[in-house]
Amino acid sequence: QQQQIFGRQLTPLMRLQPMLPMGHFNRERFAQAIKNRDAFMLVDGGWTLPMSQESDLQNMMSVFEQLPEKAFEDVPSEKFEDQSSLPLAVRQLVSGDEMYFYVVNASPWEMTVNLWVKTSSQSVIKSLSNDVFLVKPFTSVSSNDKVAGLVRLEVKLPAFSMAGGRSDDPNAVVSNFDFEFPDGASDTLRKHVYRLQAKLVESANQSSIGVIENSDFELNAQPSLNAWDSGKQSTEKVRLDSSTGANDPGGNASYVSLLMNNDGNQPVWIRSNSFDAPTTGRLSISVWLKTLTPDTQPPLRLSIEGQASGESYYRFGSVGSLSQDQSTSQLSRQWKKFAVHFDDLPANLTNVRVGFDLMGPGQVNIDNVQVFDRWFDENDAKAMTQMLASAGPLLANKASYDQGRRLLESYWMRFLDLHIGESKPDRPEPPLLPEEQAPLMGASEFGLESTFDEPPKKEPLFRRLRNMVPRKQKQR
Repeated sequence: QQQQIFGRQLTPLMRLQPMLPMGHFNRERFAQAIKNRDAFMLVDGGWTLPMSQESDLQNMMSVFEQLPEKAFEDVPSEKFEDQSSLPLAVRQLVSGDEMYFYVVNASPWEMTVNLWVKTSSQSVIKSLSNDVFLVKPFTSVSSNDKVAGLVRLEVKLPAFSMAGGRSDDPNAVVSNFDFEFPDGASDTLRKHVYRLQAKLVESANQSSIGVIENSDFELNAQPSLNAWDSGKQSTEKVRLDSSTGANDPGGNASYVSLLMNNDGNQPVWIRSNSFDAPTTGRLSISVWLKTLTPDTQPPLRLSIEGQASGESYYRFGSVGSLSQDQSTSQLSRQWKKFAVHFDDLPANLTNVRVGFDLMGPGQVNIDNVQVFDRWFDENDAKAMTQMLASAGPLLANKASYDQGRRLLESYWMRFLDLHIGESKPDRPEPPLLPEEQAPLMGASEFGLESTFDEPPKKEPLFRRLRNMVPRKQKQR
């Protein structure tokens, strides 16, 4: 007899599989964690074990678990006083008769790190990296370095990676370090900043997304409330006013507006047609308002409503007597443009409608209702301008490149890059001078992929599962 796997109750299936980044980006969270702190243990996962992209982690985890379970000290650098902003960390430890060190690259660039080591000429520095990284030991910098017993160790690190080594000389010391990015890295950064600047300028020219039907309360040059819903409220509360209208931004004359009048304590309301929520997660309402009784400001809400996760969703901005800003949010006898912004809409919001709610006694005329999904107000534009300006000094110095990259990959910069179209500037792109600014979204933009010479050898499943738990070796 055929049996159902989950029985007759048809139990819902819930998948808890962690979704992992691809390629070298799967190492980013580990590289950043080790760079920020000399960790003894790394913990990753969720409800279940991550079951993919292990090959991109194996070399980093191999280095990590070979390090002694003791505290490493930061290696000083003569060139960089403040190492907290650097995209890498260099640490060392003398344990027994051996010296250990490791270098971690927490940036999306390939990096060449030079380590200056004081050691005897007979000592040997062994790599913990299984020959994945190019290690060139004992390359003397100058004749003076030879006299002082100072040698240079060159380590090439792919994006978001780690290398380590040990020496059998207990007196060996990593005394200094420096690093270099590949040629062309700064050019890509500056081009990214220039592109974001052009998009910020373009953001001031965004147009309505055209989701409001009958936005000016006219159809075929005739007054109409088509596509608007006011329920069973009387025409004394919600009606069309053919005596006045607000001219739209294109200069077309309007002779009709919506008149809302409330002489009681119950709210008077009206709603637009429903539409899909913008994919940007932002929505702005622009509307022209006036009142015949400016001395008695109307308590008006400019609202949106919809459904989110099966529940009603309602948000509003206030003008008139409900507004806390008595200087700019007050209505007058002349038409005045108002706007409210909602910048954190739920991703699952549906059946969105624009509404006007007159919450108490008062009178208001409404016309030319528009909806935008990429409107930046004055404060938004000022904040993004300041962010782009602050990126310049950060990207002028390789020590703070990664700070600039992370700043330009923050929410607003990514929003600008993703949702604002780019028009061709009237002026040519400025020359890319060596000390100019500008981030990068991934090392793939340089054509840098962290590929290895040999593919990892296949291991039994049990051993692979055991190796997913990184650990430092304990000292005996």
